Amino acid sequence: MPIRVTPIGDPDTISPDRCVLPDGPVIVSSSLRRFGDRLDTVKHSMKRIAYTLFCCLSLACNSDSSGQCDNCDAAFDLTGVWHLDIAFDPASRFAAALRLERNGGSYRGHLFGETAKQVVVDKDHLLVELSPADSDDPLSRRILRLDQLDENGAVNGTYENCNGEECFTAEVVGHKVEPLDETVAANVTLIAEYGQWTESGITVNVRVHKNMAYLARYDDGLRIVDLTRPDRPTQRGHYPVDRRGEIYNDVKVVERADGTVYALMASSLAGVVVLDVSDPDAPRNVTSFPPKSAAPESFPSVHTLFVEGDRAYLAYNFDNSLRIYNIANPAAPTPLGSFLATDRIASRATAPLGMNSAPHPLSRRPAAGGYLHDLYVEDGRAYLNYWNLGMIIVDTRDDPANPTEVGRYRDYGQNTSHSNWVTRVSGRTLSVHGDEQYGAHVRIVDVAPESPEFLSTVAGYQTRPEVSVHNIMAHGDRAFVTYYQDGLRILDISDPANPTLAGHYHTWPGFGPRHGHSFFEGAIGVDFDPESNTIYVADTQRGLLVLSLD
Repeated sequence: MPIRVTPIGDPDTISPDRCVLPDGPVIVSSSLRRFGDRLDTVKHSMKRIAYTLFCCLSLACNSDSSGQCDNCDAAFDLTGVWHLDIAFDPASRFAAALRLERNGGSYRGHLFGETAKQVVVDKDHLLVELSPADSDDPLSRRILRLDQLDENGAVNGTYENCNGEECFTAEVVGHKVEPLDETVAANVTLIAEYGQWTESGITVNVRVHKNMAYLARYDDGLRIVDLTRPDRPTQRGHYPVDRRGEIYNDVKVVERADGTVYALMASSLAGVVVLDVSDPDAPRNVTSFPPKSAAPESFPSVHTLFVEGDRAYLAYNFDNSLRIYNIANPAAPTPLGSFLATDRIASRATAPLGMNSAPHPLSRRPAAGGYLHDLYVEDGRAYLNYWNLGMIIVDTRDDPANPTEVGRYRDYGQNTSHSNWVTRVSGRTLSVHGDEQYGAHVRIVDVAPESPEFLSTVAGYQTRPEVSVHNIMAHGDRAFVTYYQDGLRILDISDPANPTLAGHYHTWPGFGPRHGHSFFEGAIGVDFDPESNTIYVADTQRGLLVLSLD
């Protein structure tokens, strides 16, 4: 079926169910309506034609030769958020959100977080242009063209990216995203919600230590929330980022024997920022690591980190390596070793997109290495989510200066290995693994080297292709998955080959003024306290949600 939208005409001038359609394709902008209003000397019939053209073409009403609109009352409304899979080739693809909203009688569009230069809709097509308004260079443009809905409600089309030298064209498929048709909660109860901060920033992760919740909030920095009364959270400390353009993407909390408490913040510009949070009302910066490289215009960037005992394991994005540090004294960390996957793959994509960012410019380099995004560590064994290289397992326990590779989990589909958590179920060592992309799955993976099924997929779970998995935490036979627009999902993996949904909580209300702006939106971070059966969810827009597992 073709894309259609409901016509909006001037009720005093033209009936919305009557159209006049000249031969050939015509695109009429909203300026025609304003122009028609100014034509004092034009006959009333000409004005009616102008309004009719606006109704039928600018708003995509199908018409037959008699001027009768075809099925306008059953038209398809484009308003809302659409998730898109944009693929230049199998190894170079990314997900994006297209937001369309009414702008008078036409549409306003936002793609990759940018306002579109123009949005054009005719009876069969949608065109969204992001070209610079002041550029006439035909090789400097970005244009999304979506054609028709198929029988599954998907849009199909192309995305053209011209960088000033050459143009690349990607195939596009997408779906409109609305909240899942299920109850808000199942087997969990909302205890409290906290997070209506006026400052900019999105909440991306949470760790709870001794009734204090520590929230990483992108360019807003660290927020500390007191949960002594779980049903009545209160604001305590705030440590804003130190540098313009800096974000905090992750947080881990450690306490020394003398009672000093530190929050370790993964910073895009300063590596790991170590904050003394012993006084939750007055966090203070004590150091950061690794040190800045001597290379010009370089900066230490850490996306995520994991702490086990006296060691901190960093996803160090300056060179996409694993960095290992001794943090027996977090105020004076010392390096222990590193690991770098040196594989090269044929791809123009150099890294995934950020939370609200535009796509990275297409590189002309013939190959790109892996991107270390996240990791889980247990007993010195690090399970590294190396994006397009898959999950790489390395042993660092006995010799962190020379980690040894144990195995890799990859080639299971469109692998963008994003996060994982290892647990034991019925004597089996399993990783609950998730990608981050359009079409992402949760996969249960055997990660016991002695097992005949080592690095095989045991089972999978997916809500729908157009919504992605994000962070994962597992405890015994329960896995807690933040699933962006599909909220918190709790999986029962007591039978690893047949995971089932044991509970859920929806945090995303759907398209609205504060929602529907990014593919990476909704439930994003999670922490779980098995002693109290309390789940802490970080939601990009809503902040902190405290849930009780029923």
